[in-house]
Amino acid sequence: MIHRPKNVRSSRGSRIIWCTSGLAVAFVCSLTRQGHAEDAPNKTELSKDPPGSAADQSVSKSTKKETEEARLLFSKGLEHLKDKAYADALQAFQEAHDLSPHYTVLYNLAGVYEKLEEREKSIEFYRAYLEAGHASISPARQAEVASTISTLEEEIHSQEAPQPAIVELEIQPPHALVTVDGRALASGLVSVELESGKHLLSVKAPGYEELSLHLNLSPGDKSVVAVALTAKVLTEPSPPVLATPRKSKKLSSQQVAGLTLGAVGFAGASTALGLFIWNETRHSKWQEEQGEIAALPPADPNTANRRAASNATLQSIKTVDTVTWVTAVAGGTLIAAGTLGYFVDFSFKKHEVTVGLSSLHYSTHF
Repeated sequence: MIHRPKNVRSSRGSRIIWCTSGLAVAFVCSLTRQGHAEDAPNKTELSKDPPGSAADQSVSKSTKKETEEARLLFSKGLEHLKDKAYADALQAFQEAHDLSPHYTVLYNLAGVYEKLEEREKSIEFYRAYLEAGHASISPARQAEVASTISTLEEEIHSQEAPQPAIVELEIQPPHALVTVDGRALASGLVSVELESGKHLLSVKAPGYEELSLHLNLSPGDKSVVAVALTAKVLTEPSPPVLATPRKSKKLSSQQVAGLTLGAVGFAGASTALGLFIWNETRHSKWQEEQGEIAALPPADPNTANRRAASNATLQSIKTVDTVTWVTAVAGGTLIAAGTLGYFVDFSFKKHEVTVGLSSLHYSTHF
């Protein structure tokens, strides 16, 4: 994606050139507008006469001293205009008008406000100029001032109304569907006007990955949005893996015998363990009984009886001990034999051997 903003500076394309000339206290100022020169009847000229001159038929009741001061201020204002010191020129013209009001000064004040881009004040003084001048202003000048007022009003309106942002679209593939804030645009549209602010632009097409962009547009902005969708990678689905059912394996007779031997051997080993525990308990009691017999009087008849019973018990313990070990060995042997019988194949297979005999030659002579 490429996003290239284009800064465009807007202007009404007009320029005011103030020209001055004077004889004593007379000054000439010319005003021309670029782009409107052909529409104007002729070059607009400011009054050659400052306030209080002989040509001024509407001289106020200002004193001679005030009129003279007004002339000087008027001259200073024209000099400031030549130097493009518009703030100083505005002050000089305003003071001159306050001392000796004259409609021509209103025209100069309107022109200075226009140069300072104070359009509303400029319109105010242009209208005051037309109202104060009445029939003294030529029709051509009235038309020119009216056109200037109209232009200034349009400029004020254009500044108040937010300028739309222009977005130029470069979309690939061309048939892709483009939406802005969920609103679909016409197919093949190459430019669209949007309000300033944030917008969500989405582009999608069959067989391509969808792409969304966040735009933050300024009033009057011109932008180029280039989007090239990426084709989807189509992959064939893998075939399903079918589980192969296990075939039940039938045990051979040898494996059955092995399991049987193992089971018998396990039972024998368990029996041997039980006998061992039981016999150890008997042996512990026999040892305790030997301590008691040793404490009896040797001449006591019961001592001999208990000693005989103790000897019989000991003989039984030894016998059971022997049986226990024999049973344990037999059980272990059977378990080992059963394990081998189950896991090791002892069957003997016949192998056919083919013997190739070469041709035999028998001798018939002795």
